Amino acid sequence: MISRVIIKNYKSIQYLDLKLNDSMNILVGNNEQGKSTILEAINLALTGLLHRRTIHNEINPFIFNKEAVTRYIAYVNQASREKPPHILIEVYLEENEQTSHLKGTINSIRENLCGIKLEIEFNEEFNEEYEHYIVNKSDIYNVPIEYYKVSWYSFASNPITSRNVPVKCILIDTTEGKTWTGPDQCHREYFRP
Repeated sequence: MISRVIIKNYKSIQYLDLKLNDSMNILVGNNEQGKSTILEAINLALTGLLHRRTIHNEINPFIFNKEAVTRYIAYVNQASREKPPHILIEVYLEENEQTSHLKGTINSIRENLCGIKLEIEFNEEFNEEYEHYIVNKSDIYNVPIEYYKVSWYSFASNPITSRNVPVKCILIDTTEGKTWTGPDQCHREYFRP
């Protein structure tokens, strides 16, 4: 069971720290306020998938929070050495037999808890190339995603890959009338009355 979710710079969400109820949680809000984005972010952190494809192949400038990107571009175009924005999604899980191996302090609140952390961040290996890029570019208009990497870990600092996803997750997208249960299972249609 998910007990808490922290999201930073993902789509419409600049920062969210959401503590969840044990029994039921209902997200209420106007259209385009981030309800689906929260669910999508949770699914991304638990499965490594965005739009049914691995996040490694889906990184694009539009998954970054617009305000964070605007701030970054303004700094860089003023010759500031600001690092590109990063995305952080942490899903905190209740401890039990299935989740105890995910327990550790590799999370933003530095507490010994069970969970999964996904970051889309600047890859320091490209620092020299990136510095050359921003010095020689007259104007930067977007996030330079070619210098990014995906880090996907348990809070115990164990790397997660599509071959060792530690939890099962299902995202039901009613806009398509289908469910998606992960990369190793096909989607199933469901019927609305």
